[in-house]
Amino acid sequence: MARSNDKLPIYDRRNSNRAAVRMIEAKPVLGFGWGRFERDSLNYYRQAHDYPLRLVRDVHNVYLGNAVELGLVGATLWLFALVVVFARAILRRGPPEMRPWRIGLLAVLVSYVVAGATTPLGYALPTLLLWTWAGICWADIRGLARAA
Repeated sequence: MARSNDKLPIYDRRNSNRAAVRMIEAKPVLGFGWGRFERDSLNYYRQAHDYPLRLVRDVHNVYLGNAVELGLVGATLWLFALVVVFARAILRRGPPEMRPWRIGLLAVLVSYVVAGATTPLGYALPTLLLWTWAGICWADIRGLARAA
């Protein structure tokens, strides 16, 4: 219950997101390099008028974090690859029994996209679950049945 009224995590996200935007503005094309936010972000934090300044290790937004580290070129390529993979897995034609799996993949993907906007997604299990589910939806069951 105490955590629900805690404003510090919100301030952390605001501060890290604003620092990330400043970093993107400083090096928009190629970014700062992989894993460099913690070390290079100190110069990009600024005191806001309506909340305290707090520093965090990671950007609490995967999309901003990738843009900081990979630049807009790398982040755009990364996002394009994700869209292609998951659009193909969800929209492909396949046997009717795969339809619930594709709907489930869409639900997992939406929850992952929302979580990526609010957390650094440092744990491997959600990412592993998402990619495993996409692999199941990509599998060509008809081709496997013909081969057997």
